[in-house]
Amino acid sequence: MSEKFTWIPFYEEFSQKLLEYKDQVDENGNHSTLVEKIKSLNSEWIDFLRAKAVNGDFTDIDPFTVFAIFNRSSGMERRCAILKSLKELFGVLAEIPKDFDGIPLANAQKSCFYYEQEKDETIPLLWKLFDAFMNGNTTELAHSFDEAQKKKGVRWNLTMAFFWMKPNEYVPMDTKSRSYLKKHGVDIFSARKLAGERYLNLISDVKNKIGESFPSISRHAFEMNNKLEVNGLMAQDNSEPWQDELIDAMDGNARPGVFWWHELPVGQKSTIKLLREKIDANDPFDFYIFQEKKAVYKAVVADFVCSEEEYAAKKLAWQESDTQWLKESFSDFQDKNGKRKARILFYIEEFEKLEEPIPMDRFVTSKEYKKPHIANLVPFKSIIEEGEKPMDAEDTNNELLDLLNNKKNIILQGAPGTGKTYRTAELALSVIGELPSRNVGEDEKSFHKRVMDAYDAKIIKLNWDGSFANPEAQIGFVTFHQSMDYEDFVEGIKPIKPDEGEMYYKVENGIFKIMSRVATNPQQVKQEKTLNSAFDDLIQNIIDGNVKSLPMKNGGRSSELSVSSQMAIKWKAGNGNIDANCVSKERLLKLCEVYDSKEKIGAITNIDESIRDVIGGCNSSYYWAVANYLLEKIGKENISNEKTKNYVLIIDEINRGNVSKIFGELISLLEADKRVGGDHPLSVTLPYSKESFSVPSNLYIIGTMNTTDRSVGSIDYAVRRRFAFVTLDANESKAPEGDARNLFNAVKNFLNKSKYDMDIEDLMVGHSYFMDADNLQMKWRYEILPLLVEYHKDGIISKSPLKDDSGNEIADVKKDYAKFVEAWQMKESDSPNP
Repeated sequence: MSEKFTWIPFYEEFSQKLLEYKDQVDENGNHSTLVEKIKSLNSEWIDFLRAKAVNGDFTDIDPFTVFAIFNRSSGMERRCAILKSLKELFGVLAEIPKDFDGIPLANAQKSCFYYEQEKDETIPLLWKLFDAFMNGNTTELAHSFDEAQKKKGVRWNLTMAFFWMKPNEYVPMDTKSRSYLKKHGVDIFSARKLAGERYLNLISDVKNKIGESFPSISRHAFEMNNKLEVNGLMAQDNSEPWQDELIDAMDGNARPGVFWWHELPVGQKSTIKLLREKIDANDPFDFYIFQEKKAVYKAVVADFVCSEEEYAAKKLAWQESDTQWLKESFSDFQDKNGKRKARILFYIEEFEKLEEPIPMDRFVTSKEYKKPHIANLVPFKSIIEEGEKPMDAEDTNNELLDLLNNKKNIILQGAPGTGKTYRTAELALSVIGELPSRNVGEDEKSFHKRVMDAYDAKIIKLNWDGSFANPEAQIGFVTFHQSMDYEDFVEGIKPIKPDEGEMYYKVENGIFKIMSRVATNPQQVKQEKTLNSAFDDLIQNIIDGNVKSLPMKNGGRSSELSVSSQMAIKWKAGNGNIDANCVSKERLLKLCEVYDSKEKIGAITNIDESIRDVIGGCNSSYYWAVANYLLEKIGKENISNEKTKNYVLIIDEINRGNVSKIFGELISLLEADKRVGGDHPLSVTLPYSKESFSVPSNLYIIGTMNTTDRSVGSIDYAVRRRFAFVTLDANESKAPEGDARNLFNAVKNFLNKSKYDMDIEDLMVGHSYFMDADNLQMKWRYEILPLLVEYHKDGIISKSPLKDDSGNEIADVKKDYAKFVEAWQMKESDSPNP
């Protein structure tokens, strides 16, 4: 049975519960009974409501905003905690969801469906709309929908709320869904044309053109857009006030205009692709221009071009709109001396100087990109409302966790030193529910150590025979390399030479098969561990003389037991000699995989046939005797009610192996919907063991990849589309202020001026190299500089770190990082001048 969309029953029932409060209003017309219940929730969950209210005290609320409380940018654990509280408060009978697949999240900064200044008019209108929506009155719904569209804070988000409450009847129209629908042939209209009747007609159009349920559409839209979230651009510009001149030329936004930038946005192709998808979905984006770390100007970008060809194709239409500052050709957009030329041109519908500048620290950049400095264009995903806290490390981890829960497979990529190892440990522990909480006042170094200690304790360790040495562990680890293949990773044939008898061949399981097996049936691993210990105890008891014989199937007892040099159990034959046959632990464990209880082994009628079918060879009576004795000794734990655990397989340096070859035919089984419990579960027959194999839904894969390693091939598309890729960037704030921070910025400036086609995020030396300020000189000589030199040798960058920007040798640069900083520190002349 599928574990997808388990949230639907709870969400649908809760919406019915809210309908009961429609007419429960006080003398002021406020839904005070509902408000008091919401106020009883954990204060952290409703901070966004208090932040918007006068004096921090909200007095009324609408049903859509109530739903937004548990559908904002929060991790799964937090959302479940909120729903648990709501379940108790409102008497919801449905179970707490096991997943939140396909749910579009409200913008964390725009989660209220009303503006405080208009709440007295907007909230009653939203309740009227909610009533029509819940009772299926489409005529009134369309009318109230149109009225609500006239209010601030209401646009596409209403369609998301409809989907939350009736996910099988209403399609969400968030940015990701609009982009997905447009790609599948659905005509998407702009926000300005959004109307109730048009939206209801669009629902019918989606049903006719896309043969999927609305929850599936939303989930697939998320997967299609999971690599990067971009809602606009931001840039620092301290040059002459061209902005005011353009505002005047546009005559109060009566006419459109254009302006250009000499750098492409950070993220380049990926950022441009997502911005283009927004424009194609009739969703303009905002461009903020900063001065002295405050956003002073805002442009609304309706289109953009990045080449002469694109400009030529759109220039005529722009001219017909009386667009200001147009030129004859794309190449004409440059500064006065021709030093800087346009790489991207923005067509804007609105341009204004903000009445109240917005501090830079309220902008949340995409993919943890750093805030803009001098020349670069940085994509952002949201703006924090005044009074709210910026996203911290926990929120970032929750976002990654949500991504992993949906995709099942994720690759953390980045340059050396960007924290891939630590972030992998943190994410893996979050998946299995073992991430330590940070103590009040605990410093970062101490907390990191506790995280890594917890991670090490959960890493699976294997015995020589492939059994688990620590069956409570839940994290597997493997490093890919160029000689690794399917036989190492999944299963292969291995020759076995016992101490007695002929050599035979055994199917040996690789880490991927082992992890899939334990995630599917953790009891089997516990049974093996117990059998391992019980077998070892029996060996010791035989050596000590405490056990001399065992009961046989025929009711008698065996002859005297002994132990071989290979720690196998042997019998004396009737003539007093030691029997050539023996019972080895390895084959016994294989037998007990099939006959895993006292009842099963006791029910065998034909010992020779039944046991040989499993392990081959002879000596069946002896194997029966040992298996029967051990299974009776240990019994079998009943874990039928044990909660299903999550397991994580970490693949370090995943791009150093031939991933398609290593996974083989199993690559398609990695997809979330192809796993056990997915929408379209698949299984294959393995080539050596002939066993049926499938990947369980509770096994998560985290890969790591060094983006600067060009000695290995790139991951092909068949593999790439089954993973979500997250780039970890060097974090300037992690470098201590002073010399370490200066060196960090000098290295970044050097790479910016030296890189060819790679993004700076893929090249920038990680912050871990700069965090130890006391040993910075050693880090420079033996780690940072050698890495930069290697970049140059490999042709990744055009300039040598041993020379300055003019190509002159830097004296003593190999010994003293200060010489490099002096040569490559950021200069004011690097400022942009559009």
